[in-house]
Amino acid sequence: MINSRRFPRAGDERTAIVAVVLCGLLVTSGLAADTAPNSAVNRPAWVDQKEGLRSGLYQMKVLIGPEPTRDACERKVDDAARAAIYKYLATNYPGVPLAVYDLRDDQLPPRVIGEKWEERVAGDGPANIFLHVQIRIEQRLQSQWLAAAQSYLARGRSANLIRWFLTAMWSVAVAHIALRLTPGGAVSGRRLVWAIAAILIVMPFLA
Repeated sequence: MINSRRFPRAGDERTAIVAVVLCGLLVTSGLAADTAPNSAVNRPAWVDQKEGLRSGLYQMKVLIGPEPTRDACERKVDDAARAAIYKYLATNYPGVPLAVYDLRDDQLPPRVIGEKWEERVAGDGPANIFLHVQIRIEQRLQSQWLAAAQSYLARGRSANLIRWFLTAMWSVAVAHIALRLTPGGAVSGRRLVWAIAAILIVMPFLA
């Protein structure tokens, strides 16, 4: 008599095969999750935010990459931060040279660099790593740079006014002497002298 317990039934074989296939799929999906590029699941909100003022901090970001390693990205962070600050100053305070702000380039990056987020992008080449870097300018730095820019522009306006005033006085003096030397021109030319003076004095305020 044959012992049926020694031979598995057909239904049991199918169940075992299905179980093995399911285990394989779970293992494969687990490995894929470990090696897959970063997705929107863990993507920080600041990565997609627009540049602007938030809670007293002026926030912007820079993107470094693609690079083959995270270290290669990190080596470019300081230069990227400086370039972002230079662009910020040139945009907000046009015509003011960078030397006015006393930036101290070696100390600048640690003061403005915020969070970082590494993004891995699937690709055939080795360079598939991007590094998002948050730049945050605190209120004290904003006020310091604004004061420096305003002081520089005020000095420039004062110098322009002085130049225009001296030019006006010189022009009036020359015109007056010329008219005095011209026979019969002193009376008729007096109005011309004052007209020249008025024009030269008013022009700086109209510019």
